[in-house]
Amino acid sequence: LEGRFSLEKRTGKLMAVFPRSFEAMRKTPGADLKSFASACPPFSITRYDNAAQFFEFVSRLWETEPPQPIWLPDLAALELAMSKVAQVDPSEDADAPDVEEGAYFRLRTGVEFLTAQYDIRPLLANPEADLTPEKRPVFLVVAPPAVSGPPRIFEVKQAPFDFLNALQGWTALAGVGTYAALVAALIENKIMEKNQ
Repeated sequence: LEGRFSLEKRTGKLMAVFPRSFEAMRKTPGADLKSFASACPPFSITRYDNAAQFFEFVSRLWETEPPQPIWLPDLAALELAMSKVAQVDPSEDADAPDVEEGAYFRLRTGVEFLTAQYDIRPLLANPEADLTPEKRPVFLVVAPPAVSGPPRIFEVKQAPFDFLNALQGWTALAGVGTYAALVAALIENKIMEKNQ
């Protein structure tokens, strides 16, 4: 009885993180929750940690058994990234930059980057619709809300995606070159912050 209750609690956490992809995940051979629970004992009580364990578990299965539908890994990865961003504490951005004089910027805490082979965003925007995602390379930035609400999802081209993904800590505004307009827009939309 205790084991069944524990599995039900864990299932609830997974469904909260993967509301759109969870049912499709269960069609993956070997991806039933009892097999997962047996192979991957929980090391944390948080939703995200349990979901990350489950995603890693099914990803190993997909290496030998192609997922059905084929876009399922992209959808699950995006929902997992959204869960990770949703747990970010905005106060983590409060520290002052330890930099030389001048204007500097950085990504807000919790911004995630995701590449996908399918544009799976419409599946989240229209959860009741029977949609087939478009197959094309997609570069996504998942950011905390500007004030409150769910995480925000932005598509960018590959070059600015690579630029943003490579940023580490505070960066001098003087060195952004052709990305000055992009950085200014991201600061205005509270995806980045600046020191002055």
